[in-house]
Amino acid sequence: MLWAPRQFGICFRDSISHYYYEPFLGIVLLVSLSSIATFLFAYRGQNIWENVLASLAGLGALGVALFPTTGHGCVDQGAFLARAVLELPGQVAPGTTVDPAGAVATFQLFPGVDNVHYISASVLFGFLAWYSFRVFPRVVVSRQTKAGGEKLTGVKATRNVIYYASGTVILLAAATMGINGLATRLLGSTGEWWSAWNMTFWCEAAALWAFGVSWTVKGRLFGLILKDRGE
Repeated sequence: MLWAPRQFGICFRDSISHYYYEPFLGIVLLVSLSSIATFLFAYRGQNIWENVLASLAGLGALGVALFPTTGHGCVDQGAFLARAVLELPGQVAPGTTVDPAGAVATFQLFPGVDNVHYISASVLFGFLAWYSFRVFPRVVVSRQTKAGGEKLTGVKATRNVIYYASGTVILLAAATMGINGLATRLLGSTGEWWSAWNMTFWCEAAALWAFGVSWTVKGRLFGLILKDRGE
């Protein structure tokens, strides 16, 4: 959805988070993250740790929404529309008209906000990976094992392969972004190719799609795929 606007000349931003500054899609992003956070806060798992981790992930999703990344994310892409934080001159008398064109436009809510954003995103992606590796593969012996209970049924084994593959994609995507972030801090730059190819966007998209596949398989796609006995 976020990639498609490029076909109509709208800026293809460096990351999904940078769409916070997009006039229309920024609202879509905020509503989506807020909805995810609400779902995670309300989620109740099979034990207290699932509940706690889901709530932490909810805080992560809310943090990503409330504390946006810095920069407009449209480097070397020509003119573009964006929502920005305007730094207006102080001591403006009541009734005075301020020309927005004379204000300084910034893409930073406050100094250091990017650190809060990255921590929130790390918590959220960590939860998605944990779910794919630990929660989805759980085995219900009565329905998901063969006679004797020692071997998984074919469909459960297939689902687990998908869960583990999805978790691996999430971890690899997160590690790639983490290495890039660390290199940027240590070296000051990671080269133009990273932004030119919108690598952060694609890593984030890969992680989210991977979890989406896991979630779809876990839900059996409305009972249409990879069902257990008796489902």
